[in-house]
Amino acid sequence: MDRELKDKECDTSIGNRAKKKRIWQGLGLSIGVITVLVGLCCVIFQVPQRMVDEKIRSVLTLASDSEIYQDWSDPPVPIFMKFYLFNVTNPEEIVSGRKPRLQERGPYTFRMNAPKKNVTFYSNNTVSYVNHYTLHFEPSLSIGDVNESFVVMNVPLASMASMMGVYASLPGAFEFMGELIKQSGGDNLFSVRTPNEILFGYRDPIFAMLNSMGLSNRLDFGFFAEFNNSNDGEYLVTTGDDAFQISKWNGNSTLNFWSSTYANMINGTDGSFFGSDLQQDSTPYVYISQMCRSMKLEYDRDATVKGVRTFRFKTATDLLANISINPDNQGFCVPLGNCYDSGVLSTSPCAEGAPSVVSLPHFYNAADKYQNSIIGLSPNRERHESYYYAEPKTGAVLKSHRRLQINIHLQPSDIAEQLKLVQDTIFPILWLDGSAEVDDDTAGNIETALHISNNVWVSSYLILSIGLLLVIFSLYHCLYGRSCVELDNLIDGKRCKKNTRGVVAKSSEKSNESESSLL
Repeated sequence: MDRELKDKECDTSIGNRAKKKRIWQGLGLSIGVITVLVGLCCVIFQVPQRMVDEKIRSVLTLASDSEIYQDWSDPPVPIFMKFYLFNVTNPEEIVSGRKPRLQERGPYTFRMNAPKKNVTFYSNNTVSYVNHYTLHFEPSLSIGDVNESFVVMNVPLASMASMMGVYASLPGAFEFMGELIKQSGGDNLFSVRTPNEILFGYRDPIFAMLNSMGLSNRLDFGFFAEFNNSNDGEYLVTTGDDAFQISKWNGNSTLNFWSSTYANMINGTDGSFFGSDLQQDSTPYVYISQMCRSMKLEYDRDATVKGVRTFRFKTATDLLANISINPDNQGFCVPLGNCYDSGVLSTSPCAEGAPSVVSLPHFYNAADKYQNSIIGLSPNRERHESYYYAEPKTGAVLKSHRRLQINIHLQPSDIAEQLKLVQDTIFPILWLDGSAEVDDDTAGNIETALHISNNVWVSSYLILSIGLLLVIFSLYHCLYGRSCVELDNLIDGKRCKKNTRGVVAKSSEKSNESESSLL
């Protein structure tokens, strides 16, 4: 009876162990199938990539408490403004009607700080601010001193000659104004000035005369006299998915300088971001307040900035093309029909009527007649074209060179003796190169984040592979491992029953011994 009971216990124990093995095999198969399904979902729907990309987008979200806010509001990237000025080497010949001969001097390099002031966030996913610019001269990065002297055009005189054109029909107007200019001492077409004066201002006799007559509230003239320690207007930009796009400038969603809706559009950003997911056929725009218009860019080539892959965008070839090449540029002819040839843009409408003309440095990509009218220019693509190096996924600009030349439209006039014989010329005064490049630490962080984003797909296939291995392993044990399980059960059963018989036999022997001792 004991032996039968023990055998039954062995069978029950063996059955329980077999049941546990089947449970574990089924559990392994279930986990494997679930893991495969998860892996397939990750591969098909790119779940890990989307999660990382969403994290990157959240980092780039513009808000007062966002990770990017501090760097956006007070850029840590060093920004430099390099000014190249043209020294006039033949002023007497120009006055007598000969071509100008110019000598480029510089660069005079300034480090620029541009923290954002008056930052205000609005509930419609926009933020307003002004860029507060301050410039600090960097002698170690300059060639020449800002207080050295050279010969430059008397821009206020040339401007007066152009602006007096509207009074040409009034009898004696030119003679009267010419006499006032002569008495002021500002009737020489060229004068000796320093870079510091040309850039940031000097007391001009013509402006002083106009001020005394109540015709102007200015006394000083300088191309950047009102730039240092000031701003270039209030910007309103978006903060949502399409962040950094300019919505308004100085309270207006469009400009009012030009003669067409297209020309007056405010497109693009301030040049620090271009928007996410850039493609080679993307057309970013940058609003340039000094040009009073948006600048269209086009893909140039792939490039690497401190280990980070970027797209290099350049100034669009047709940006300053004449209207026969780019009819849309007709809106920049002010007054309507007063168009220049390719390569130059009159900014007179936003320069208080002064004959200011902008171009790329050395008239790069401009009509031959502008290049040929000046002796001493050497247009060069790498030195004189504007470039922006943007990381495609985030649209962050890691390096940029914003280049622009300021010219004066010099025209013959009877307002001053030295203007009567001059050639009608777009006359270069200076050009500037605003450059910025991301620092090593920031570039390293961007490279790491992009590396994770670009390689996170491996995790999807890793999950899928683990799931497949679990399924294969479980199926193997369920299907091909059954005979092994039965053999184990048989061996375990025999071992258990053998042990049971031994125990029972010993118990019988002990029982017999006990009975013998009693007898």
